[in-house]
Amino acid sequence: MREPTGVTVEPRDGRRDREADEIALRLARAIATLAAGSEARMTAPVPEHDLDRIERALDHPLPEELRTMLRALGAGLYEQGHEVLGPTRVMIHDIEIVPDMLSVRARLAAEGGLEPGLVPFHRVGGRVHLVRASGPRSGEVVSIPEGAIYPHLAAFIEQVLLAPSTPADPTP
Repeated sequence: MREPTGVTVEPRDGRRDREADEIALRLARAIATLAAGSEARMTAPVPEHDLDRIERALDHPLPEELRTMLRALGAGLYEQGHEVLGPTRVMIHDIEIVPDMLSVRARLAAEGGLEPGLVPFHRVGGRVHLVRASGPRSGEVVSIPEGAIYPHLAAFIEQVLLAPSTPADPTP
């Protein structure tokens, strides 16, 4: 599906039903709004081969919505202190600005309680947001510490990344 914003988003799991099309459209609009943000940010584009490398390391695919967001916007530091994690660290000189997905995942797993199939992709304040990359609820966004659950990445972007004044974890 091609949105007037120029972002192409495929519905989740290749489905072509009304709900999947609506989610894809919401995601495209949310990405376009983020891309047009007015504040300074430090981001790095995420090439396809880096996304493939993450999938090989995880041994399962990333949700298409997350791949789309990372390809379109990149990983890094966004408005209001939001950190979008990607396959590589975002650094300035030798200072890490934003860690990579696999490092954060390894740290969370070492602390215990990380469910298989959860992939960290966002951090703000003391909260890490993770997307379910496998299973019947693939695409759902959860957080550590436990907080709001978002049914898909588009809802998360709308309610967290695009919120005018973002608390650590708004309730949907």
